Amino acid sequence: MHKEEKTPLTSPQEAKASPSEGEREEHGARPDQAAEFDQLIEDGQVGLRDLVAASVLRSPLLTEDPELRAIGERYAPKLRTAFRNDDDYVAVSLQREVGLGAALGSGPNDPLEISILRKTIRFDWTAPRRLLLDVDELEQDVRRWIPDVRERHSLLQSLFSVTTQLQTTIGRENARCPSNQDESAEPSDQVSKDLDVIRPQIELVRKRFLGDAQRSAQVRYAKGMGLGAVGIAAVCCVLAGIFSHWGIQAVNGVGLLAGAVGACVSVLQRMTARTLALDIQTSSRMLEIFGAVRPLIGGIFGLITFCIFKGELISAVTLPSAPDAALAFVAVFGFLAAFNERFFQDMLKNAGRSLEPSSNPETTPAPS
Repeated sequence: MHKEEKTPLTSPQEAKASPSEGEREEHGARPDQAAEFDQLIEDGQVGLRDLVAASVLRSPLLTEDPELRAIGERYAPKLRTAFRNDDDYVAVSLQREVGLGAALGSGPNDPLEISILRKTIRFDWTAPRRLLLDVDELEQDVRRWIPDVRERHSLLQSLFSVTTQLQTTIGRENARCPSNQDESAEPSDQVSKDLDVIRPQIELVRKRFLGDAQRSAQVRYAKGMGLGAVGIAAVCCVLAGIFSHWGIQAVNGVGLLAGAVGACVSVLQRMTARTLALDIQTSSRMLEIFGAVRPLIGGIFGLITFCIFKGELISAVTLPSAPDAALAFVAVFGFLAAFNERFFQDMLKNAGRSLEPSSNPETTPAPS
C-alpha cells in the first residue's frame, strides 16, 4: 500500500518557508496546480497532503483568488475519491479553516496519517502540536505492538477521533485570527479549555493500549511456554523409557516433570490474577523464547530440590524410604519449588547453611 510520508510537526519557533511568488505561493498553490492534480489522479499517487492542499484552495478563509478556489472546488472531491480508492482509507477528516488533515486506513497496517500545511496557521499552536505529537507516537506504538487487527483498529479509531477534535480546536482558533497574523500570536483561552478536555482522552487510549499490549505479550509468552512444556514432556517420556530399561527408580527424574508443571501453573495463575507483567517492547520471538525456557527452569528447580533431599542437606526434612512415598514427596516439593521461587530460594539458603563449616569447631581436650 502506498503511504505518503507524514508532514513533520515542526515547532512554531522554527522558521517558516517564505512565499516567493505572491499570494498563490503563500498557501502552497501554483498556477499549474490543476495539471498537477490531474497527473496525481492519473498516476494513482494521491496523498493526504494533496487533499489538504485542495481543501486550502477551496477555503474562502485561506484563499482569496477566485480562480484557485474554483480549482479547489473542482478537484477536492476527485482527489478524495482517488485517495480512498488507491489506499483503502475508511475515514478522512479535513479542516477548511486551516491546512490540516487526518486519514485512517483499513489495510494491513491500519495507517493513521496526519498532514499539516503550516503556512496556514495563524497562532502559536505549541500546545495542540504537543498533543498531535503524542497521538503520532502512540499510533506508532499501537501499530508496532498490537498484532490483533480488531484491537489495533479500535485503538486507532479512538486516536483518529482525538485527532479530529484537535483539528476542530485548531481550525476554530485559526478562523478567529486575522489573515495577516502568524504563529507568534498567543491563542485564546478557549484553546486551553479544549485541550483540557482532549488530554484525558489521550491518556485513556494510552491506558487501553498498555492493557492490550500486555495481554498480547502474555499470549505470545504463553505460546512459547506451551512449546517448552511439550519439549519437557518429550524429554520425560525418553527418560521414562531409559529408567524402565535400566531399572532406575522414577523418583530420580520426577522432579523434572513436577518442576516444569509447577512453573507453567505459576505463570497461568499470575496471568489470571493479572499480576504477570512483561516488557511489551520485547519482540514476539524473544517473548516466545523466554516462555519456552520457563518450563526448563522449573524442571531444573525440581531436580535441584530432589538432589537437596537426596543429599540430606536440610536436616529438618528427610526423604521417605518407601518408593511410592518418596516419589510423591519429591513431586510435591519439586512442584512447589518451581511454583513459588521464594520457597526454592529459602530452601537453597537452608541447604547452604548445612554446608558451611561450623563457627565453633570442637577441640580435643588436653590430656590431664
